[in-house]
Amino acid sequence: MTYPLSHFKAIPELKLPSEILNIQAFGFSQVKTKQDSTATVPNIILGKQAEFLFSETIKAASNFKILSENIQVNHNKITIGELDYLIKDKNTSKTIHVELACKFYLLKSDEHETLEGQWIGPNLKDTLRDKLIKFKQSQFPLLEHVATKEILSSLNISEEIEQKYCIKAALFIPESFSKTLPDHYKNCVVGVWKKHHNLKLNREAKYAIPSKREWLLPMDKIVDWHTSEHIFKLINEQILQKKSPLIYEKNGETVTPFFVVWW
Repeated sequence: MTYPLSHFKAIPELKLPSEILNIQAFGFSQVKTKQDSTATVPNIILGKQAEFLFSETIKAASNFKILSENIQVNHNKITIGELDYLIKDKNTSKTIHVELACKFYLLKSDEHETLEGQWIGPNLKDTLRDKLIKFKQSQFPLLEHVATKEILSSLNISEEIEQKYCIKAALFIPESFSKTLPDHYKNCVVGVWKKHHNLKLNREAKYAIPSKREWLLPMDKIVDWHTSEHIFKLINEQILQKKSPLIYEKNGETVTPFFVVWW
């Protein structure tokens, strides 16, 4: 499917204060691509789609280029980690190590005492806090490993490398949420989540239930739309399997995303 890279660039980016993550964010706003740049996205899992689209966006940029990507680091014949991207800023000639994450998180306020621990995956499997710990303890320190230094030498990279993260984040808050979020989270909120037993649907609207591999697609690329009665049956099937589906509600030209949770 032909995918507009401008859509991937427009997905919100979570830019955290330095007291939470003392590494700068890599902002896509600085990546200069033509407005009509596109890519053909392979049928791969969501995380790999995001990696592919990040790569294609940098390749289409006039001011950045990829030096290497998905760099496996091996030590004593064991894989100890992977560097997502090494890119070059053509304007400054700086080499940048970028670690990418693409996450759909729901705010579950009883999950943890910190906000980072309260942003959790739709099926309660991972949190933003988990991701940040992995950044701090595994992914960014890997650059300093002796095995990584050997790889950099083989790539003829000897200069100091700047490290940055890019978190593409679609955040969903509870349907009745009334508190004020810090701006860095508020800027990434794209919808709400609803309890299954409280779910009310609009009989006049059309609904879609995209597969996880379709979550990054522009909503106008979704072709299977259903009545409220039929989508309710499809939602029930997911809930019985303890899966929290993403739902699109279409009223006229307006499409609104929300999650329905089994928990």
